Amino acid sequence: PGLTMDSRSYYGMFRVGTNGDVAIEAALHDIIRTSLPDNVSCATNLGKYDFYPSVAGKGGAVSYLQKLFGISKSETAALFDDDNDLPMAEQCGIHMLPGLTSESVKAAAICEQPSWYVANTVGQGVFAIEECLEVLLDRARVDSSSRRQQLQEQQLQHDEDGLRKSDDIEELLREVKEATMNVPMAKNKVTR
Repeated sequence: PGLTMDSRSYYGMFRVGTNGDVAIEAALHDIIRTSLPDNVSCATNLGKYDFYPSVAGKGGAVSYLQKLFGISKSETAALFDDDNDLPMAEQCGIHMLPGLTSESVKAAAICEQPSWYVANTVGQGVFAIEECLEVLLDRARVDSSSRRQQLQEQQLQHDEDGLRKSDDIEELLREVKEATMNVPMAKNKVTR
């Protein structure tokens, strides 16, 4: 009673709202905390409550794709703005917020997760998304440049090691040549 069902045609989940009624919201929180089955998860999105199978959801999708493509958490970025995005963000190593649509995400970004990048243009739609993507591309360029430099340094070290080995071989050949010059040669008798 007091909950409104979202009548859109969602697949694999359903959404309810409390119409801002504090008492209904408290009762729903209590039910979620005490009675939600283990195989059902809940997340909030724009003040609504989404219920879906625990194996589904954004976090499960990211985890599945990471395994499928062999991508690590540190190689994965999330652009997000609301509570229903948090399971997805938890699966990622890079966190970008083009918007802050819930108080809990805003509090987390400001107080709990200082490594999360909040766009300077936060809440300005495509401008904030573009800013986040530019920051992400800049990071990728720096990482790529650092990796290229690391590979060049490894190649240089390999080349130097090869030269040292070459010098060692030449020295060994000189020593062998000198040693064989001082050894009297036995005369071979040829018999016919």
